[in-house]
Amino acid sequence: MKAIILTILVLSFSFALMAQLSCYDIQYTTNPNGSSHYLGQTVTVQGIVTAIKRGSGLYIGDAGGGPWSGLYVYHGVTSNLVELGDLVELTGVVDEYYNLTELTNISSFAFISRNNPVPVTPLSTADLPYNSAVSEPYEGVLVRFNEIQVKSLMDMYSQFRIADVSGVQAQVDDVLYGPPASQIVVDEWWYQIQGVVDYHNAAGYKILPRSAQDLVRGDEAVITVSPGTMDYGTISNGNSEVQTFIINNLSPATLNVADISISGAYFSLEALPTLPSNQGLNSPISFDVKYAPLEAGAHSGMVTITSNCSPMQIPLSGVCIDPTVQVMVPNGFEHWQAGTVQTVSWQAAAVSYVNVLLSIDNGQNWSQLNASPVLAALGSFSFIVPQLNSINCLIKVQNTQDSTCFDVSDNCFSISDQAPPVELLTFTAIVTPQNYVQINWVTRSEANLMGFYIYRNSVNEQASASSVSPLIPASNTSDLQSYTFTDISVTQGLWYYWLQSMELNGSSYFHGSVVVTVNDVSVPGGTAAPLITGIKSIHPNPFKPSTTITIELGKASAIEMGIYNLKGELIRQLDSGAKAAGTHSLLWNGLDDRGQACGNGIYLLKFTAEGKSSQAKLTLLK
Repeated sequence: MKAIILTILVLSFSFALMAQLSCYDIQYTTNPNGSSHYLGQTVTVQGIVTAIKRGSGLYIGDAGGGPWSGLYVYHGVTSNLVELGDLVELTGVVDEYYNLTELTNISSFAFISRNNPVPVTPLSTADLPYNSAVSEPYEGVLVRFNEIQVKSLMDMYSQFRIADVSGVQAQVDDVLYGPPASQIVVDEWWYQIQGVVDYHNAAGYKILPRSAQDLVRGDEAVITVSPGTMDYGTISNGNSEVQTFIINNLSPATLNVADISISGAYFSLEALPTLPSNQGLNSPISFDVKYAPLEAGAHSGMVTITSNCSPMQIPLSGVCIDPTVQVMVPNGFEHWQAGTVQTVSWQAAAVSYVNVLLSIDNGQNWSQLNASPVLAALGSFSFIVPQLNSINCLIKVQNTQDSTCFDVSDNCFSISDQAPPVELLTFTAIVTPQNYVQINWVTRSEANLMGFYIYRNSVNEQASASSVSPLIPASNTSDLQSYTFTDISVTQGLWYYWLQSMELNGSSYFHGSVVVTVNDVSVPGGTAAPLITGIKSIHPNPFKPSTTITIELGKASAIEMGIYNLKGELIRQLDSGAKAAGTHSLLWNGLDDRGQACGNGIYLLKFTAEGKSSQAKLTLLK
C-alpha cells in the first residue's frame, strides 16, 4: 500500500510540474539562500513582458504585481521578438545564476496577447535595501519609487544610491539604461525612479531603469503614450479600423502638447483634442488613428507628438488584402453519385458571403445551389446532388459583393446515378526532359475494373481522340493506387489527354482532359521549351506517405518553398536559398518541421522565386 501511495504522489507531483505556473509560483521560496523550489526543473510559465534587453533576455511579471511576481528569462531569441505588454507563455528550466532566479534553456515560446498593462509595484526604498535579504521577494519585479533623494554619485560601475523619506538606501544600475553622470547630483530630490529588480551575490539588489522615462526629475514633464506602437493586422480592401491612443503625464510638471501629426498613406488622425493642451499629473488626453486601406499590401505610418518634452513617435503598421476565394473540393476528377449529400469546401479571405454554383457543361452555363448567401467563414456548403449524368461538372464559389472574385474547380468532375467502378483523385500530365509526355493518375478505390487506356488529341475533343497506350491493368483495391504512363510517340505541339477506365462488363468512363505543350528538339531548327519559373508537378497527389515536388527556374534565383495548412500557418519549410536555373525536385514525407506526422487533409505548397509567387494544393491520405 505504501508503494502505491508513493507512486500516486510522484505522479501528482509530475503532473504539477507540467501545469502552467505563474511567476509567483516559481519565485516564492522559504529557502534561506533564496533559491526557487523549482530549481533545475522544466516548467511552463505565463507572464507580461515588463522589461527587455535585446539579444540577451527579458523580464516577465504577473498581472497583479506585488512580491514574488517577477522573473528574468535568459533567452536572446525571445528578447528580440517581444514588446512591453506582451502576454507570453514560455517553457524552460529554472536556474539560479549568482543567486538570481531565472528561466533558461527555453524550449517553447508563444504569444497569448499584446498591449496589456505592464504591472508596476509601488514600494518604499525600505522595502528594497540593496544589501539585505529583505529584498528577495522583489527579485525580477518592476517597481516604482516616488519622492526619492540621490544619496551618492555614480561609482566606477555606473551605480548610485537613492532613498525616500525612510532613509533606507536602494541601489540603481545601468544594465538596461544609464543616465548621464552629470544628472546624478547628491541630495537632489527626484519625483520618480522605476525599474526591474536585479540581483548579483557580489553587488546585491539593484533597480534597473529601462529608459529615460523611468527617471523623472521633479521639474520635468514626462510623456507616455499607450499603446506605444500599433499593428492593425490584416484588413480587407475598403474596410477600416480605429485605435484610440492615450497621452499621459507621469510628473507634477506641466506637459504641453503642441501638435500631433501623422505620415503614411491610409492612416489618418481622428477625434483630435484642442491643441495646445496643458496636462498636469495624471490628466490624460486621447486621440484616434484610423487605418482605411484602399490598396493591397503592407502599409506603415508614424504619429509624431510634439510637446515641451522630446518628440515622441508611434510606429503604425497594417496589411491590406484583396478579396480572394479558392475552391478546395471538388477540384477535379471526383465522382459524385446523384442523390447523395456532398460538400463543397473553399478558402476565402476578405469575403463576407459567397454563392455556390454548379455547371454540368464545362462552365458554359451555371445554376446556383444555395437558396441564400452562405457565410464565407464557414468554408463549406452541403447539398443533395441532383439526378443527372455528366462528366463535365464544375463548381464555382463566388463573392456575393464582387462577382469578379470567384474560383472554379481546377478540372471537371463527374455526376451519375451509379457509383463508378473507379474513384479517380488526380490525373496530370507533364513534359519530361526528353520531351516525352508522362501521364500520372491516382485512384482511391477500384472495383470490377479491367484497366485503363490513355487517349490523345490535338484538339480538346474526346470523341475524335486516339488511344496511345496498351491496356494498363487495374489493381481493384480500396487502397490508394498510383499509375504512370509515358507517351514517347508524341511530337511537337499542343496535346490533350484523356484517361479511359474499362469495366469488366465492357462499360467505360472517360476522365480529363489535361493539356501539355511539347517542343520537339529533334526537329531541325527546333529549340527546347523555355524554362518557366514555377511549380511544375506534384506526384503523386493525393499521396501516402510521400510525394515528389518538381519546380522550374527560368534563371538562377533565391527561392522560398514551404507547406502551409488551411489556416495559412507554415508547418514545414521545404527549401530556401540560391538555386541554379533548371528543374529541381525534392521529396515531402508528410512530416512537419518538428518531425511530427501531419494529419489527413489538404495542404498548400507556396513557392517564391524571381519576385514571383505560386501555390498548389496537396492532399495527404493515410
